[in-house]
Amino acid sequence: CVAVMVMNILHGRVALYDMGTWLADTDVELLLGEHTPAEAFHDDRLGHALDRLFAAGTEYIFSAVAQNVLTRPEIGTSYSAHLDTTSISLQGAYEEDPRRPWPSGSPRPALGYSKDLRPDLKQLIFGLTVHGPTRIPIGFSVLDGNTADPKANRFQIDSLSALLPESHDVTLVADCKFVDAKTLGYAEYAGFHFVSLLPHNFALRAKLIEEVRLAGTPLTVVGQYPGRTRGDESRLYSATSFVRPTPVQNVETGVRTDKDHRFVVIRSSTKEQEFVSTIDRRIEKSQLKLDEALQKLSTRDFACEPDLRQEVDRVIRTAEYHLVQTELRAVAIPLKRAKAGRPPKGEAAPSETRWRLANHTLTRDDERIAVQRFHAAHFVLVTDQVDAEAWSDERIFTTWRGQESIEGHAGFRWLKNVADVAPVFLKLPHRIQALALVFMLALMVFIWLEAYPRARLAEPGNKIPNFLDTPIARPTAE
Repeated sequence: CVAVMVMNILHGRVALYDMGTWLADTDVELLLGEHTPAEAFHDDRLGHALDRLFAAGTEYIFSAVAQNVLTRPEIGTSYSAHLDTTSISLQGAYEEDPRRPWPSGSPRPALGYSKDLRPDLKQLIFGLTVHGPTRIPIGFSVLDGNTADPKANRFQIDSLSALLPESHDVTLVADCKFVDAKTLGYAEYAGFHFVSLLPHNFALRAKLIEEVRLAGTPLTVVGQYPGRTRGDESRLYSATSFVRPTPVQNVETGVRTDKDHRFVVIRSSTKEQEFVSTIDRRIEKSQLKLDEALQKLSTRDFACEPDLRQEVDRVIRTAEYHLVQTELRAVAIPLKRAKAGRPPKGEAAPSETRWRLANHTLTRDDERIAVQRFHAAHFVLVTDQVDAEAWSDERIFTTWRGQESIEGHAGFRWLKNVADVAPVFLKLPHRIQALALVFMLALMVFIWLEAYPRARLAEPGNKIPNFLDTPIARPTAE
């Protein structure tokens, strides 16, 4: 049953209830051997097979398969492992029936931060770990739909730690949600190194980039790659690094201590070009918004100048690309007389002094824009590898850049688009977890189908024709 589901995923997935239609046009005996009629694989049997997989332990089964993969000579004992999470949206209420409770350990569908941009749907969190050099999956998890990324990362660290032999020297590569004192403590406790992206909301990020700008620190080229199209310029990356303390939480005691980590500030020509290509539009949009706020403020009266100045300063603080000059003016506002009738001769009309924003001008702040351009062109990586001789800036950058593999056609993009892991036509969460195991096994086969012929075709003179009869040396699994 598992083999049939794996082959179906690789051939273009259909829902389990429609498996009979797909098998009707498939020579099942040729694929699986004699005495395996197509009608044997109906949705009830496939559903019970998923029940058996869950009962046996999906992570246990996958670990056993992954251990066989990790013993192969081409895997090696020193490598990077890339981990990430995504959300799988589910159609339906997914409410547990008290009369038939879900099996213990079932992931709980729930509303949460949706990476599919469907916050109205319940979801499950799907975690994946792939072997860096070969991109073969070596870990997966299906967690409750409201599980935060740091918690999901710690779960994957625990699973990977139980799987890998002590002789393996593994560097974990993850996105910015990995940079959390508790998660860093988990990685250290498990004996892993790490490379991750420093989040934007860390004050240290802007401080390091500003330090590079003010000091005019020269950067060393760490990567150069062709443009995405023939007409695009090459993508250039250059870097410098600093050692700074970062809090790490001890897993056993819960105590946080500062430990030295290395921060690599990297300039990206692509990010700088993205800033340049959009800055004029953003300046225009910001100017319209700022002008509208000041115009609205000019229609209001204030009892004193400090109150008006406070409101004006509040609006000015939102200015990203402009210098703002304002003129505040005191005006006399006529008041209604206490008595009706004509006032006595010589009596001044009653009034009170009010303050208004009389005028404002907006001027493009080129100096501030230049600073923003510098910051937009840079990002910061963080790692526990503080020895610059053993781990150069270039090695750290190259290791982190391999994170594209887990997000690309060998990872989430394949699972969500090609394999079409969603929508899920299953009512029980434990069956969804078992089906996720089947998807992982299919992804293993997919990667191997691609890696094996590519390795053989890497020998000089070896090529095969593609669909257009053009000789190629790097065919895709498809």
